[in-house]
Amino acid sequence: MSISEILSEISQISFEYGEADIQKMYEICNRIEILHNPRAILPHLFSWFEKFSAYDVGSPGPFVHFIEGSNDYHELLLESISKKPTVITLWMVNRLVNSAVNSSDRDKWLQVLKASFDNPLADEDARQSAIDFLTYQNTK
Repeated sequence: MSISEILSEISQISFEYGEADIQKMYEICNRIEILHNPRAILPHLFSWFEKFSAYDVGSPGPFVHFIEGSNDYHELLLESISKKPTVITLWMVNRLVNSAVNSSDRDKWLQVLKASFDNPLADEDARQSAIDFLTYQNTK
């Protein structure tokens, strides 16, 4: 299976009642895992999150579990959020804040949450998520 075939499958994920077909996402992740370079799919997954930001794509869901399987995604996450913050990508940032090992990393990710609120491409759900995560982090 090639990346282009997997991208075709990703583009065909259905949404019922505003929720992505999680079973299909798991099946796709299983196919991604056997690619020669599975991490090459990461930019495409972030683009998919951006495109389908109005939908529930998991909590966190199979794609996020795959992405977070290695620490090589931080720059792609930053790029995605600068383009279009989404509920799921902000959720990922909040997890990075929670797991930050030093105050510098924590502050960096908190700034990302703050900046995402002002991004003109962030929808109301993303803005509310940013506020909720910042409020939560300020109580720690």
